This record gives sequence, C-alpha cells and structure tokens, in this order.
Amino acid sequence: MVSGPYTTQLQAGLGLVTETKTLLDLWVPGMAANQLQEAARQSGRFPTITDRRLRNIVTECFAPRYLAAAAAPAAHMKLLSKSLPTAELVQLMLIFTCRANPILGDFVRQIYWPRYAGGYLG
Repeated sequence: MVSGPYTTQLQAGLGLVTETKTLLDLWVPGMAANQLQEAARQSGRFPTITDRRLRNIVTECFAPRYLAAAAAPAAHMKLLSKSLPTAELVQLMLIFTCRANPILGDFVRQIYWPRYAGGYLG
C-alpha cells in the first residue's frame, strides 16, 4: 500500500546524522529553511560541503523531516539531541525520515518489520 507519492528525495539525505545534529544545533524556532541554510554556511561548521550540497541537505533533507508541522519535529529533536545518545536519536531520525519519505515508511512497515518479527533478519 503506497501512502504517498514516491520521489527520489530520500537518496539526497542518506546517512546525515552528524549534519542533522549540527543543523539542529544551529536552528532556532521560527527559522525558515533558507535562513538555516545561510546560518549553516556562515557558521563554518560545514567546511567540506559545497553551497549547492548544503542547500540540498537543508531543503531536500532537513526541512521536510524536521520543519514540517510548524517545525515541531525540529523543536523536539533539538531538545532531545542534548540529552539522548546518538543511537537513540538515530531511531527518532528514522521515524521523521519515514514520515517525510513514503517509500521508506512503506518499506519499513511492509517489508522490514514483518521480516524482523519473523526472525529473518537475525
């Protein structure tokens, strides 16, 4: 069952745990994606990333995941990122990524969890 249109957006943001934590640190309530991108560029905390890639990370990855729903995910994740271990944050990142990218959410629900529950991933 497809829960929404599948796009290629997911591929742009695979494995961005460190970048997401940094963006959460830079983000402040009320900050739009373009403002976050500029703050990230000016922060000097992404020295090896091109401006184009940084824009892609913020607009294609971070914004749909964490700035949706009036940025409630970003607010919660920013608070939790200061106290939760990275392994637990990654699990929350997966949830928000599944919400923003229906193809991943459908895969987790329809393929991964049934196989995991059946002992096929062990």
